[in-house]
Amino acid sequence: MSKNAVIDIGSNSILMLIGEFDNTGTFKKLLDADRVPRLGKGLKEGGRLNKASFEAAVEVIREYAALITDYDVENVTAVGTMAMRKAGNSADLIKAIKDESEIDVEVISGKEEARLSFLSVYYGLDFSDEIFAAIDVGGGSTEFVTGRNRQIKERFSANTGAVQILEDHYRSDPVTKKEFENGILDINKRIQGSPLIQKENKLVGIGGTITNLASIKLALDDYDPDIVHNSILNRDELEGMIGVFMQSKIEEIKLIKGLQPDRADVILSGASIVDAIMEKTGHEFITVSDWGLRHALMFERYG
Repeated sequence: MSKNAVIDIGSNSILMLIGEFDNTGTFKKLLDADRVPRLGKGLKEGGRLNKASFEAAVEVIREYAALITDYDVENVTAVGTMAMRKAGNSADLIKAIKDESEIDVEVISGKEEARLSFLSVYYGLDFSDEIFAAIDVGGGSTEFVTGRNRQIKERFSANTGAVQILEDHYRSDPVTKKEFENGILDINKRIQGSPLIQKENKLVGIGGTITNLASIKLALDDYDPDIVHNSILNRDELEGMIGVFMQSKIEEIKLIKGLQPDRADVILSGASIVDAIMEKTGHEFITVSDWGLRHALMFERYG
């Protein structure tokens, strides 16, 4: 059995999954790592990755490369998403990563990102023959995809994410009511063209925003993917969290049980996007999936 690694370089976090498949095709997870270098910080369309985020991302990949060696990994897949699609100096980052780690990075499209988000739900949750809708709130974009089994019906990439809303609107500490309202208006405008998600279809959330919100709800001292995966987050619970975030300074938010401290400044903006989507679709709860793009790639490339 060969050991495989998949690295997901996002606008906010960089994730790495290491695992292997046995002779029956059953997947065994060996490591699931999460770092938050905030690659898309300050990035506008056609702009450049800033020096600090650039270097932080390279350092994360250097750390991951050492882990890949420690785990005797044979196969590595690394992909970049929104930040690397937008940045004018993505090629420089790809070269720096290659020079430091011998890892090749493939930049994927928004549609491919949405497709992989959908497949991660298919592989990770058992919805039998039900139609479901998956959303992935990233740092620079939000992916929407609906379908059944492995068949995608609609997919859409909205140009709004937790880092984008933070930088464009949520600038005070704590965030003011006016800033919050302006952020919601912006979110609603950017998701307006998203595929209509039917209320009767299951709504699933993946990615760091939704899993951190679930972890807060569950008041986990240490993040446990087995507890978070397939948990339920009600909209009234989400809006209660938003109220707490709005009344708190970032240093206070960092202390909230269940939250990854590196996400303290973006958790309100991420939660705002999830809440706006639930209001638009009429859903009162969302199913949380700990599985993401990295899992879908693991199964597609190596499963």
